Order: sequence, then C-alpha cells, then structure tokens
Amino acid sequence: MARLAVSAANGLLNALANGTAWNPFSSGDPYVSLHTGDPGTTGANEVSGGTYVRQQVPFNAASGGQVKNTSAINWTLMPTATVTHIGLWTAATAGTFVVGAVLTTGINVIAGATATLTAEHLTGSAS
Repeated sequence: MARLAVSAANGLLNALANGTAWNPFSSGDPYVSLHTGDPGTTGANEVSGGTYVRQQVPFNAASGGQVKNTSAINWTLMPTATVTHIGLWTAATAGTFVVGAVLTTGINVIAGATATLTAEHLTGSAS
C-alpha cells in the first residue's frame, strides 16, 4: 500500500479537481529511498550509514494505469539493514518526501554490500 505525503495528496487532488498543474518532480526523475519501516507520510525510517544515499531513477511513461522504473537501482556500501519500504523524494538530500510504499519482499543487507532493485521492480498503478 502506498501512502502519499500530505503535500502530494493536496497537489494531486488540486490537479484532478481544479485543473491545477502539479509535478513534484519538475526538476527531473524522482529519487528512491530505502526504509527499515513504514515511511508514513513524512519519509520516516530511512536507512542511514555506510555510503547510503537516495538514487535518482527514471520511470516509463504511464500506460494501462501503470509506471515502472526503467533501470536497475544500486545502493553500494550499505550499512546492515532490513529494508521493508521505499520512498520517492524530490532530491538526493533534504528535498520533499512524496510517497512511500511497502516492498513485496524485504531486502536483508549486510554492511558493505550492495542493495539492488532491478529494472521494472518498482511498479506504481492506479485503478
């Protein structure tokens, strides 16, 4: 289940109901974060340590009510962590949290290892 940040929910609702232009990623592709628990609506529980940093990743154009990441995402030299959720942000550091979601299968990472999500691993859908 995905959870939108309040600012993202307001932007989306205004776009749908009022025709207001809204694009939280107007400066480029979103940055993907890893979380050890539910990020909620604020981006809580983000991994920290090692050389972890959010990774920018492109998504395909929406088709059939779905979008997917178009390339693999790699986080190198990770700290020890059990990753259960991901988030999308507007920047690699600081920035605005937009949405978070649970991973179908968690990722157990040992210190110094690389965490990878393959191309098309992240799927967003609207129905």
